Amino acid sequence: MDELLSPFDKWCDKYEVNNQAQLEIINLCGLFILLLSDDFPGTLEEKEKMTLNFKRDFVSDEQQHIEPTLETFQLLLTNIQQKHCSVEWNAKELIRAMAASGRAVDLKEKLLA
Repeated sequence: MDELLSPFDKWCDKYEVNNQAQLEIINLCGLFILLLSDDFPGTLEEKEKMTLNFKRDFVSDEQQHIEPTLETFQLLLTNIQQKHCSVEWNAKELIRAMAASGRAVDLKEKLLA
């Protein structure tokens, strides 16, 4: 059974990540992909709208700017983790597991380079 799980699924299992937290993690990755993307396929207006929608999940209205760094990613990931479980999560491990699962490969290339 374990061999059927993706590296991300195994990471989620190891760190007791529930479904809601998984969704928040995927949204966090989506936000950072948008922030780091130079070649967004849509218009700048579409990119800004999508970015704003993701930001609403992670920052207050006063804090509009998010620095797309590994440190910021870890901070926001820790905020998610603290809402859902007591097991500490590591951003580098998560990003590697996501990339190994074919997801968020750009994050690995840009945040862990």
